[in-house]
Amino acid sequence: MRRSWFALGAGALALSIAAGFAGVAQARPYEDFGLGQNGEAQACRAQWRFEGAKTPDTVDVYCGAWEQPSGQLKLIATPTAPLGCDGDAVAVGNEGGLSVRQITCGRTEGQHGAVRYGLVASANGHTVSGTVYPADWAPAVQAAKVLLGLSKPGPAPASEAAATPGLRELNAVYTAGPPGQTAVVNYELLRRRGYEQNVVWSFGASERDFTELLRVHAQVAPDDKAGEAEILAEIGLNLSNARRFSEASVMLDRAQAQALAANDPLLATKVTNYRAINALNQGRFGDAQRLALEGNAARDRLAAGAAARPKDAITPADAQAIDAMSRPGDTRNLLLRVDDVSPRDRAMVLSAQGSYVAAISARAQGRPSMGLLDDALSRLSLSGAQPAWLASQIYEERSSVRLAARDAGGAEREAETGLALIRQLAPGTRVEARLLFAAERAQAAMGQGPQALGTGRAAVAILERQAESPGMPADLAAGHLDVLFQAWQATKDPALAAEYFETLAMVWDGSASRAAAQLAARVGDREAAGPVRAYQDAQRGYRAALSRRSRIGATAEATPDDVAAADRDLDTASQGLASAEAQVRAKSPRYLELLDPKVTTGDLRAALQPGEGYLRLVNAPAGGFGALVTRDGVTPFRIGLKGPELETLVTAVRGSSMIKGRRLPDFDLPDARTLYKALIAPVDPQLAGLTTVHIDAGGSLAALPFAALLASDPAQDQLARIGLEQDYTGVDWLARHHNLDLALGPAAFVRTRQNSAQGAGATGGVVAFGGFKPDPHLAAQRIATARGLSDHCRDEIEKALRGLRALPQTGPEAEQAAGAFPGGRAETGAAFTDAAFRTEGDVGNARILVLATHGVLGLSSCFAEPALLTSVGPDGDGLIEASELLDRAIRARLVVLSACDTAGGAANDVGRTGLADGGEALSGLARAFIYAGAPTVMATQWKVDATASSLQTGVFLRAAAGDKPVVEALGEAQKSLYDTAETAHPFFWSGFVLIGDGSVVIGK
Repeated sequence: MRRSWFALGAGALALSIAAGFAGVAQARPYEDFGLGQNGEAQACRAQWRFEGAKTPDTVDVYCGAWEQPSGQLKLIATPTAPLGCDGDAVAVGNEGGLSVRQITCGRTEGQHGAVRYGLVASANGHTVSGTVYPADWAPAVQAAKVLLGLSKPGPAPASEAAATPGLRELNAVYTAGPPGQTAVVNYELLRRRGYEQNVVWSFGASERDFTELLRVHAQVAPDDKAGEAEILAEIGLNLSNARRFSEASVMLDRAQAQALAANDPLLATKVTNYRAINALNQGRFGDAQRLALEGNAARDRLAAGAAARPKDAITPADAQAIDAMSRPGDTRNLLLRVDDVSPRDRAMVLSAQGSYVAAISARAQGRPSMGLLDDALSRLSLSGAQPAWLASQIYEERSSVRLAARDAGGAEREAETGLALIRQLAPGTRVEARLLFAAERAQAAMGQGPQALGTGRAAVAILERQAESPGMPADLAAGHLDVLFQAWQATKDPALAAEYFETLAMVWDGSASRAAAQLAARVGDREAAGPVRAYQDAQRGYRAALSRRSRIGATAEATPDDVAAADRDLDTASQGLASAEAQVRAKSPRYLELLDPKVTTGDLRAALQPGEGYLRLVNAPAGGFGALVTRDGVTPFRIGLKGPELETLVTAVRGSSMIKGRRLPDFDLPDARTLYKALIAPVDPQLAGLTTVHIDAGGSLAALPFAALLASDPAQDQLARIGLEQDYTGVDWLARHHNLDLALGPAAFVRTRQNSAQGAGATGGVVAFGGFKPDPHLAAQRIATARGLSDHCRDEIEKALRGLRALPQTGPEAEQAAGAFPGGRAETGAAFTDAAFRTEGDVGNARILVLATHGVLGLSSCFAEPALLTSVGPDGDGLIEASELLDRAIRARLVVLSACDTAGGAANDVGRTGLADGGEALSGLARAFIYAGAPTVMATQWKVDATASSLQTGVFLRAAAGDKPVVEALGEAQKSLYDTAETAHPFFWSGFVLIGDGSVVIGK
């Protein structure tokens, strides 16, 4: 700790060291002194520590610019090992009267990462003891000499005691030199960031952080095999949360094998818990329950035999994203942090978690078990560490079980018990909001409508304040939306309708949130990096101040002065956060917008033009929710289909739209009609007269070809033609009544409208790219080298790239697009590179950008970001990543992604990418182009027919070249195909979708 000038009186400067060390020469006055360089080539110094002694007897060792000491040395009365460093002492030197012993500190239970060294040095009957990082051993030896009076302060001379057997062994293992403070702190920061990304549901970003952590771990702590197993487990859990289940299973199997090889059976049981969560995420409820109980049984055996020496630590990711009902977005955020507790306590917490997971699985199978939840609480009570987060989640589940048994009063009491607990230790968090929603459901079941509405509003207010990840999944929001809808139905109050829509706008699916958070994280490293980092620091400071105030308020010993000081700190932190947020909004409005879906209904209504409507659709387990916003007002409605039914219908309609081998299936007219009745018909009267409808739908609904929904039943003669010749001409598609585009949320819609009104736009023509030349080996090599990925990752990426063949037809398609406008230009073949896209000047100023190529949603577990494939070129890597687009100023009024699955993934990608029949990629590539500056993106939802694609693109571009909005131009292009017998099947024309704001006019 740095010395304050007022800690030293004039007399203190003349004092000798404590009486027990009176014979030891000491530098006076007590000034910092130099220690030479450490193994990381950083200059080191010693600072005296004055607290707790009449005269200083302790120094902190600082190296480089670090504000935290890398080690501490203290004069002691007897030659004992430093506190917290257990291990065998080895004599490593005896020179000039100095005897030095070195202790390789054993990792404490639950500790992972680099080792530290204990130092015990003796001379003239006196002893110095302390600990340091390995790289700082030589400076520490020099500090010991100064403390013992053997050296004067100054640079460290060469010393045999500095070249110890321990360090020689480390040098043989650590090729880059033994780890010091820089390596270790960066390792810990990376670990913490991975956990924080997990906490805010940014599973893809968290998975990348843990993958990088795995690489760094091999450098910092290659001997820590249990720590490596834990990181593998965290990667596996994140892959599962991202619904990339096959990859998750492989990673969790590796983690479990590694944990057993490291002789860490408790960590192996933690991986079993993770495997249970992976099964739960997939809807394999029986397997999830079996695995959870197997983990508990294994821990019980360990406790009975007392045979384990576990090193496991429970992290904030321990039960991240428990999906109780097997639906994307139905995420339970179970945040556990248990530090410095015994293995027995950790085992109890893990077993409580196991019983909780088993209980969720049992309820999902229709066999709710309060006994399992009783067991979870009982096991927690036996642990010295009882995480409030876990206990509160258990009480939430207990409330749900009681409500299912029609015990609404009991359900409310369980929720209130959990609330009382969480408000003591972590008020204002997501867990409190979840418990409030549980109480709201119970109150609504008891007929207490006004009270229920107030409770739900309190939950929403908490979620709105979650600065890093506002919003909620559909399953969590459903109860409150239902209460709001019933209140509106009873009163038809426009204010309630507006509140309903604004709450509906806060609902997100998991993939959209992840993609937004990933892009936001990359923005934070680039544009307005200083203000963004200051904002993130202010967020952490505010949360820390809030947590301190909560702890002090719950402490009986706290004085009024303690409370007042905590309040002042909280006020200061709150003001700092508000100021930092204002700076970010001024410097980089995109950053907060990526994270904050909040927008007022009034803002949206004002942004709509006459003849436009904004249709928000949310799928939920027990039935979905919708709202149509027009300039005249808001119309809420319920979607009668339950979540699984809706997803089945979407899958059927989408599947009948895609060619299978060489056969074009019959389009699923009955299901397309059922979907129309559920999603569109409730607001048919309000839609009458609207020319354009902006559809805002996430998850599986984003993959639905809305244009091909049936507005009315086909006549018998039409059905006969369809049965004989697949002639779908004359069918009453939704596209005949309205021009359609897909919006990316109210906030993005409003911002795009505002920016379009303020900006002049691009002045160039068309720049088109196509016909890339694949080189999987070179591309994978450069991708891995640029990102520091392992050989295993490189091989995974190369394998994925080999499955994406050349698209020779896209070269002529790009040339055709370029020819649609005067001055258009095409880059095809080897000239279509990522470097050309990033650097060529006319790309940024193009009025229309066309990229005809493959779209990928993730090449491996090491590289999960959406991207477009290009030729590699002399210095590129063959990829245009979604986040790279934020480095490119794009002024295009329209971006055309004419490729395979640029708006969605194929069904056979589900295991690898986690995408449920596609659509969720709208949160990746298209969203990135829009945040980079393009208001509208046209993309494909499946692999389209080359001839039809060329025809449709040509008609579209010719129509868009005039003064028509692009959404109207797309409507004309679709009509040219669905009114022609040979191309009337939805496969040919409904695969193209506009994402963003289709009202854009290219000519303006």
